Amino acid sequence: MSELSLIIFDLDGTLIDSRRDIADCVNWTLQEMDLDPIPHEHIYQYVGHGVRTLIEGAVGEAHGHDYDSAMKIFDRHYTAHLLDHTRLYPGMAEVLQQWQHTPMAVITNKPQRYTDPIIDGLKLRKCFAAVLGREACPEMKPHPQPILHLMEQIGAAEKQTLIIGDTEVDIEAGRRAGIKTCGVLFGFGRAEKVKAAEPDYLVNRPEDLLDLKL
Repeated sequence: MSELSLIIFDLDGTLIDSRRDIADCVNWTLQEMDLDPIPHEHIYQYVGHGVRTLIEGAVGEAHGHDYDSAMKIFDRHYTAHLLDHTRLYPGMAEVLQQWQHTPMAVITNKPQRYTDPIIDGLKLRKCFAAVLGREACPEMKPHPQPILHLMEQIGAAEKQTLIIGDTEVDIEAGRRAGIKTCGVLFGFGRAEKVKAAEPDYLVNRPEDLLDLKL
């Protein structure tokens, strides 16, 4: 890994498996709004694009509900249940250990108010030179701005920077920033969309990251 000067991870669906906590809180939100719960697998497709997209997708455009109210309900539930079931993916701790001598960071579209308690609760803060949530930059992924901002801070060159993510959003952001990209197929993203984004690398399991020829 010595040839890399910065490794960027997405959070949900890449570093951590947070799917149950997110889906539970979405359905609790729907319940409070007198709407029927929806299957977890349906909810996962909206993860990674920001909370607004998650709530709008889950509540459904056809209902015409007040999305701002729905977001407040979700925020109340999720703030209280961030770490009920959320954990690092099996094998990811070993990846972070092996790569500890290369600067690593997190860039997520998740709000900082959720991201920080999860990073700290899972005792991951020491692993990363920076943790950038949704508010870190005016634009969020797939815009390259957060990546370019972080590269400037770290002093990392394009050819020496890698982003790892589970959705086409991460791959597009990395490509627009001119850096290397790695898609993972164990997260929330749909495999066909991740593959269609044509990342430079593609892995099936966290431990496969250690075998990348970078």
